[in-house]
Amino acid sequence: MQQPPTVLLVDDIPLFRQAIRDAVESWGARVVAEAANGREALSRYAEYRPDLVFLDIMMPEMDGIEALRWLRRYDPDARVIMCSSIKDSQMIYAAIRLGALDFVPKPFTGARIAEALSLAAGGVA
Repeated sequence: MQQPPTVLLVDDIPLFRQAIRDAVESWGARVVAEAANGREALSRYAEYRPDLVFLDIMMPEMDGIEALRWLRRYDPDARVIMCSSIKDSQMIYAAIRLGALDFVPKPFTGARIAEALSLAAGGVA
């Protein structure tokens, strides 16, 4: 039996982390860690090596674009889904250029999270 994908949730707003957690778990994935900023995300990623990462763009200390840049250096195969309430197309394109698999705008629906998970999990063994 195949194990469910593991997920790291990164967002500075606990309410959004909980909403993503609910959607991720209802999809069948397992949340292994959470982080409130990019620096914490890098540490949690190294510790847990999750299959997928949900990464907010606008956060204190280290934003999601910089965290994505570091994650991809650390692990070129990191599978990252960006999410943000910021609709700045330049930031979205930067994230995609850096290797993000998808962008989920906030506020999001459980169906949109499931769609992003299905896309990203396509490469998870």
